[in-house]
Amino acid sequence: MDNFSKSQAYFEYFSIDNTAFRDKVRYYEENQDKIGWLNHEGRLEMDMDYCLCLFEIGRYQRFLQKVDIVIEDIIFENVYEYMAVNIYEDLLFKKAACCYNLNQTIQAEKILIEIMRINAGHEDAGTLLALCKRKSDKDLFVIFKALAVVSLFVAISITIARIILIEPFYDQYLLPFIWLRNILLVVALVFVILNEIIINYEIYRDTGRFPNLTLNKLSGYFSKKRNRFGDKM
Repeated sequence: MDNFSKSQAYFEYFSIDNTAFRDKVRYYEENQDKIGWLNHEGRLEMDMDYCLCLFEIGRYQRFLQKVDIVIEDIIFENVYEYMAVNIYEDLLFKKAACCYNLNQTIQAEKILIEIMRINAGHEDAGTLLALCKRKSDKDLFVIFKALAVVSLFVAISITIARIILIEPFYDQYLLPFIWLRNILLVVALVFVILNEIIINYEIYRDTGRFPNLTLNKLSGYFSKKRNRFGDKM
């Protein structure tokens, strides 16, 4: 087969509009014989683009089946950028996002921690890691979330009962119910805040960074203050 035939699949694939993700996926999957004749560099570029297209159209399971091989090739070939982004980090993050969307949150957490250890400033990874933690089935998280929901539900029930029953007919008993409702609202808020504190602590423990940009700025500010104080001692 001549060089033109070998490169035909490459030119046909990349002649498709960049935003026509489904058309690209369809071409890739229907022309495996042509793609097989490409040199390694051309095939790797198509593989990377194919993975990105799979993610865009929501074929997460197929993405996970393909992406590990592509990442291995990227590492072996020392490919750093594709379409002006760090393709290794981008594919890793998309892999984590696929796991999250498929409810594989434990696997997603592992990948996101790896990303944040490589690039501490990867804000999207921090945000998604916090979402994974919130979906976690760890006993403490489940208990806190359940207590917050129950407290809020009871507080709302008291408010409805107050409007329908107590206020019109039993006004003299209103004050204790208002106090109980307010206490339950505070309890619900406390459990939500505790849950967030634990999530942020676990992420910081695993990665050395908080998922929130403001918290990272505050952490950096206090670290500088401590260092200056230490230098003066």
